Amino acid sequence: FDGTSTLVLQAATSVSSLMFDVSANASDGRIMTLFNPAGQAGNFITVDVSGGVLVFGVRSTVALLQSTTIQRSLQAGGWHSVKLQLGAAGTLNVSVDNVTTCMIPPCSLSWGSPALPSLVAMGRVDGLSGVPSSSTAFRGCVRSVSISNAPVDLKSAVNISSTSLSPLHSLDGRPLPVPTAGCPRD
Repeated sequence: FDGTSTLVLQAATSVSSLMFDVSANASDGRIMTLFNPAGQAGNFITVDVSGGVLVFGVRSTVALLQSTTIQRSLQAGGWHSVKLQLGAAGTLNVSVDNVTTCMIPPCSLSWGSPALPSLVAMGRVDGLSGVPSSSTAFRGCVRSVSISNAPVDLKSAVNISSTSLSPLHSLDGRPLPVPTAGCPRD
């Protein structure tokens, strides 16, 4: 992601978890927003890089309602595994590289719903209807995305469609190739 691109995935079924690997090229920016389709009420879940660490938040359209920061620095040029898992009683458990230690406890967020939002927007979210914008767009790479334990092939719209997810499109509706230039190798 170069700070201008947006990828939107829509799950056809109830979402219980989201996992992905991230490599950040900048110390600040919104990696992704989870939200419900237009017309459905609900809050948003955001994953941001702030000061080189990941901050998970629950937001309304106007304010941050709660957040937690995992004590795991995102080493520049390296890949980091991120997991959001819906737990008992609507608790959202988060981890980075299997680290669940937070800077300020608790290390989970109160979500209060039996499912996570069905839309996942990665990268720049400005211009998406009803989604809170971010002052800084994410610059970096995302790979190995899995929604409810189902892998998502970010390079092939055919595979994305066959896993009940929509093809990738830019904000103006054009199909969007997934760039990998500048992303670290394993």
